[in-house]
Amino acid sequence: KTLETDAGRTFRYGMAVAPVTDWRFYDSIYTERYMRTPDLNRDGYQQTAISNTTALGANERFLVMHGVADDNVHMQNTLTLLDELDLAGVENYDVHVFPDSDHSIYFHNANRIVYD
Repeated sequence: KTLETDAGRTFRYGMAVAPVTDWRFYDSIYTERYMRTPDLNRDGYQQTAISNTTALGANERFLVMHGVADDNVHMQNTLTLLDELDLAGVENYDVHVFPDSDHSIYFHNANRIVYD
């Protein structure tokens, strides 16, 4: 959301690791404690979801990383974001997927790759 609202004015490069791009895809027990259900808080869910993907295109470049086995922030968050970026014609991003990593992104030296 920070890169979306900044639209390239402050940050030259951004990185999102296992990003929650839409709270409807997150663990409902946690999310609904704070946001209620999507039926009861439709505006809240819409306002917090990544929605202005063309603004992300104003950034110089950004990176999205995600572990495929993530059971905390499901991969659907990243895949939906990538689909939205494609629909908006945004091409200034890179993607690194860790096939065997969960939310900790630790398997097969993945953690070192994230922090290097």
